[in-house]
Amino acid sequence: MLSTAPITVYLQATGGKFLGPHAFQPENITVIFTYDDNSTTPLSYGPPLAIANDGFISDNFVPGCSSSWPIITPAVNGQPTNVNYLQPTTYTIAATGDLVLPEVAQSGTLSASIPLPFGAPLLLTQSLLLLPQQSAFRLIIPVPGLLVTNGSIQSDGSICVYVTMMCGCKITQGLPTSYWLPEDFTVNANILYEDGTTTTYAMSLDTTTNDSLFSVVPATDPGVNISNIFFTALQNSTGNYGYLPLYND
Repeated sequence: MLSTAPITVYLQATGGKFLGPHAFQPENITVIFTYDDNSTTPLSYGPPLAIANDGFISDNFVPGCSSSWPIITPAVNGQPTNVNYLQPTTYTIAATGDLVLPEVAQSGTLSASIPLPFGAPLLLTQSLLLLPQQSAFRLIIPVPGLLVTNGSIQSDGSICVYVTMMCGCKITQGLPTSYWLPEDFTVNANILYEDGTTTTYAMSLDTTTNDSLFSVVPATDPGVNISNIFFTALQNSTGNYGYLPLYND
């Protein structure tokens, strides 16, 4: 009878935390291992969202525990650059299961499917070698991108959109949890008008809400002759990128 080995796979937003309760539709994240004979083992993504967390941020790096993918807060307004590290806790969300070990070494593939606000999900793969003497597997797979959601045209003429890390961590300033600062992000509203002309507006963090909401008031009257808007977001320090279309029906 072939033996098995437990596997734990963490999905970490590049520059952020693990994809847990605050990510986009975490209940629909799937991780599957495919053997070289095309048979599969689905992994369980948990613990349940009601008790799960997305990791613990610390300025100490603990070998064998901390992720090697750091959380970097670039220097702004004369403050130094800060580097922090992410550690899992007992209830940190991860994909877990048991893999069947072969009698001789063979390769397989981990596949993660991560929902996005529109279109097809983000698909990530990681090759994995199975050895008969393997006792356990522990992997961290980085998830690139930015989560851009809830674009809207407000009644006061402003255009708004939410931009977060893929883990759902928010862009704020002046808070103890302000690891992701607005100065590190370039957010634009690319407007297409019904007459075919286009204009791009730089968006700024709404400091009143201080809750990852970016907004701008265009020079023209929004909602009158706008055909659609493409919101784009770039994190300058990591190259993380995300976008969202808004169609003004």
